[in-house]
Amino acid sequence: MYIRTIAASILLASTLLVTPASAQIRHVHGDQQIEMRLERQAERIDSDQSSGRISDAQASRMREMDRSIRREEARMLSFNGGFLTADDIARLNVRLDRVEEVIATSEE
Repeated sequence: MYIRTIAASILLASTLLVTPASAQIRHVHGDQQIEMRLERQAERIDSDQSSGRISDAQASRMREMDRSIRREEARMLSFNGGFLTADDIARLNVRLDRVEEVIATSEE
């Protein structure tokens, strides 16, 4: 029994040693920055649609992009036990940047 405990401890320690530090850092669900960006984008899409700067079809496409980001966040959270890693947050921010670019170009 004692040998199994030692073996399990060594296995756990070796796993932590080979796991990149960025993957070990965990953040609570719904990183505030991600949530705030999604909310701001939704408000901007609504505003631009109401004012006629973007069409209904464009607004619909942008909303679908945001829904896709939320689905990806949910998958990440379920995969990581309810947490987002620093890499997850970075990946979501890259996708949010793309949506912001689409919004900005649509307004021109």
